[in-house]
Formats: sequence, structure tokens, C-alpha cells
Amino acid sequence: NKTLYVADSSNDRIQMFRSGDWNGITVAGKGKNETISLFWPTDVMMDGNGHFFIVDSGNDRIIGSDAIGFRCIVGCSGREGSAAHQFYLLQPMNFDSRGNLYVVDRFNGRIQK
Repeated sequence: NKTLYVADSSNDRIQMFRSGDWNGITVAGKGKNETISLFWPTDVMMDGNGHFFIVDSGNDRIIGSDAIGFRCIVGCSGREGSAAHQFYLLQPMNFDSRGNLYVVDRFNGRIQK
């Protein structure tokens, strides 16, 4: 639908820009009541069902959304670490053709699936 979603890291939020609009609308994070708190989000994607996936780098976690709202889906301790369920400075993410999510776990020197 030609809508652009931007991870606005410095402002701890996700912005939505509709085609032709100059001003963004906050859809998650600071400035949007009743959503999840974000700290330095660095990536945002939307799946075919309209669900968000957000790399919340400052909190070392991945956020997902569904019909109920936003929730942490992995890295939910809110602390960096090297265990399989932890991250340390998340970077970009992507999905493969089977729907698996991959994320760059920079300071742990690995890619997590």
C-alpha cells in the first residue's frame, strides 16, 4: 500500500509515512500511548499479515505485534547476554522464504535464527 515504516532510533519510536505524506505518525514507542516502550529501535518490518517486528536494540530484544498489541518475542530479559535467548547490540533482521527470522547479534559475533 506504499506505506513506509521507519525505526526512529534517536526518538525511541516507529514512524509510519503514508504515500505522499510529509509528516509521520507514531505507531509504537515514545509518543504513542498504549504501545510498548522502545529504546533505540534500529529496524522494523511488517509481515504479510500486517504484524510488526521491531529490533529494539537498546533493550536487546525483538518486539512483535498481533491483534492484541505489542509484546516481546525474544530477548525479553531486557539485558544483554550471550545465551541462546539473549542478544548484545542487535542490528538488521530479515525473514527467509519459510518465515524464519534472522537477526545480526553484533557484539556476540553471530547471526541468530
